[in-house]
Amino acid sequence: METEVIGRIWRGRTKPEDADVYENLLKTEIFPGIASKKVQSYRGIQLP
Repeated sequence: METEVIGRIWRGRTKPEDADVYENLLKTEIFPGIASKKVQSYRGIQLP
């Protein structure tokens, strides 16, 4: 059985001086909120 996968790319912008706050928001609130939705095909999130 073949499984189809959809990949999504999030692109966000912020001022350089707000970059650390934005990254922290993603890691502590946004990404965990997405992961907690228990989407059947959810495989994870990466922040380069």
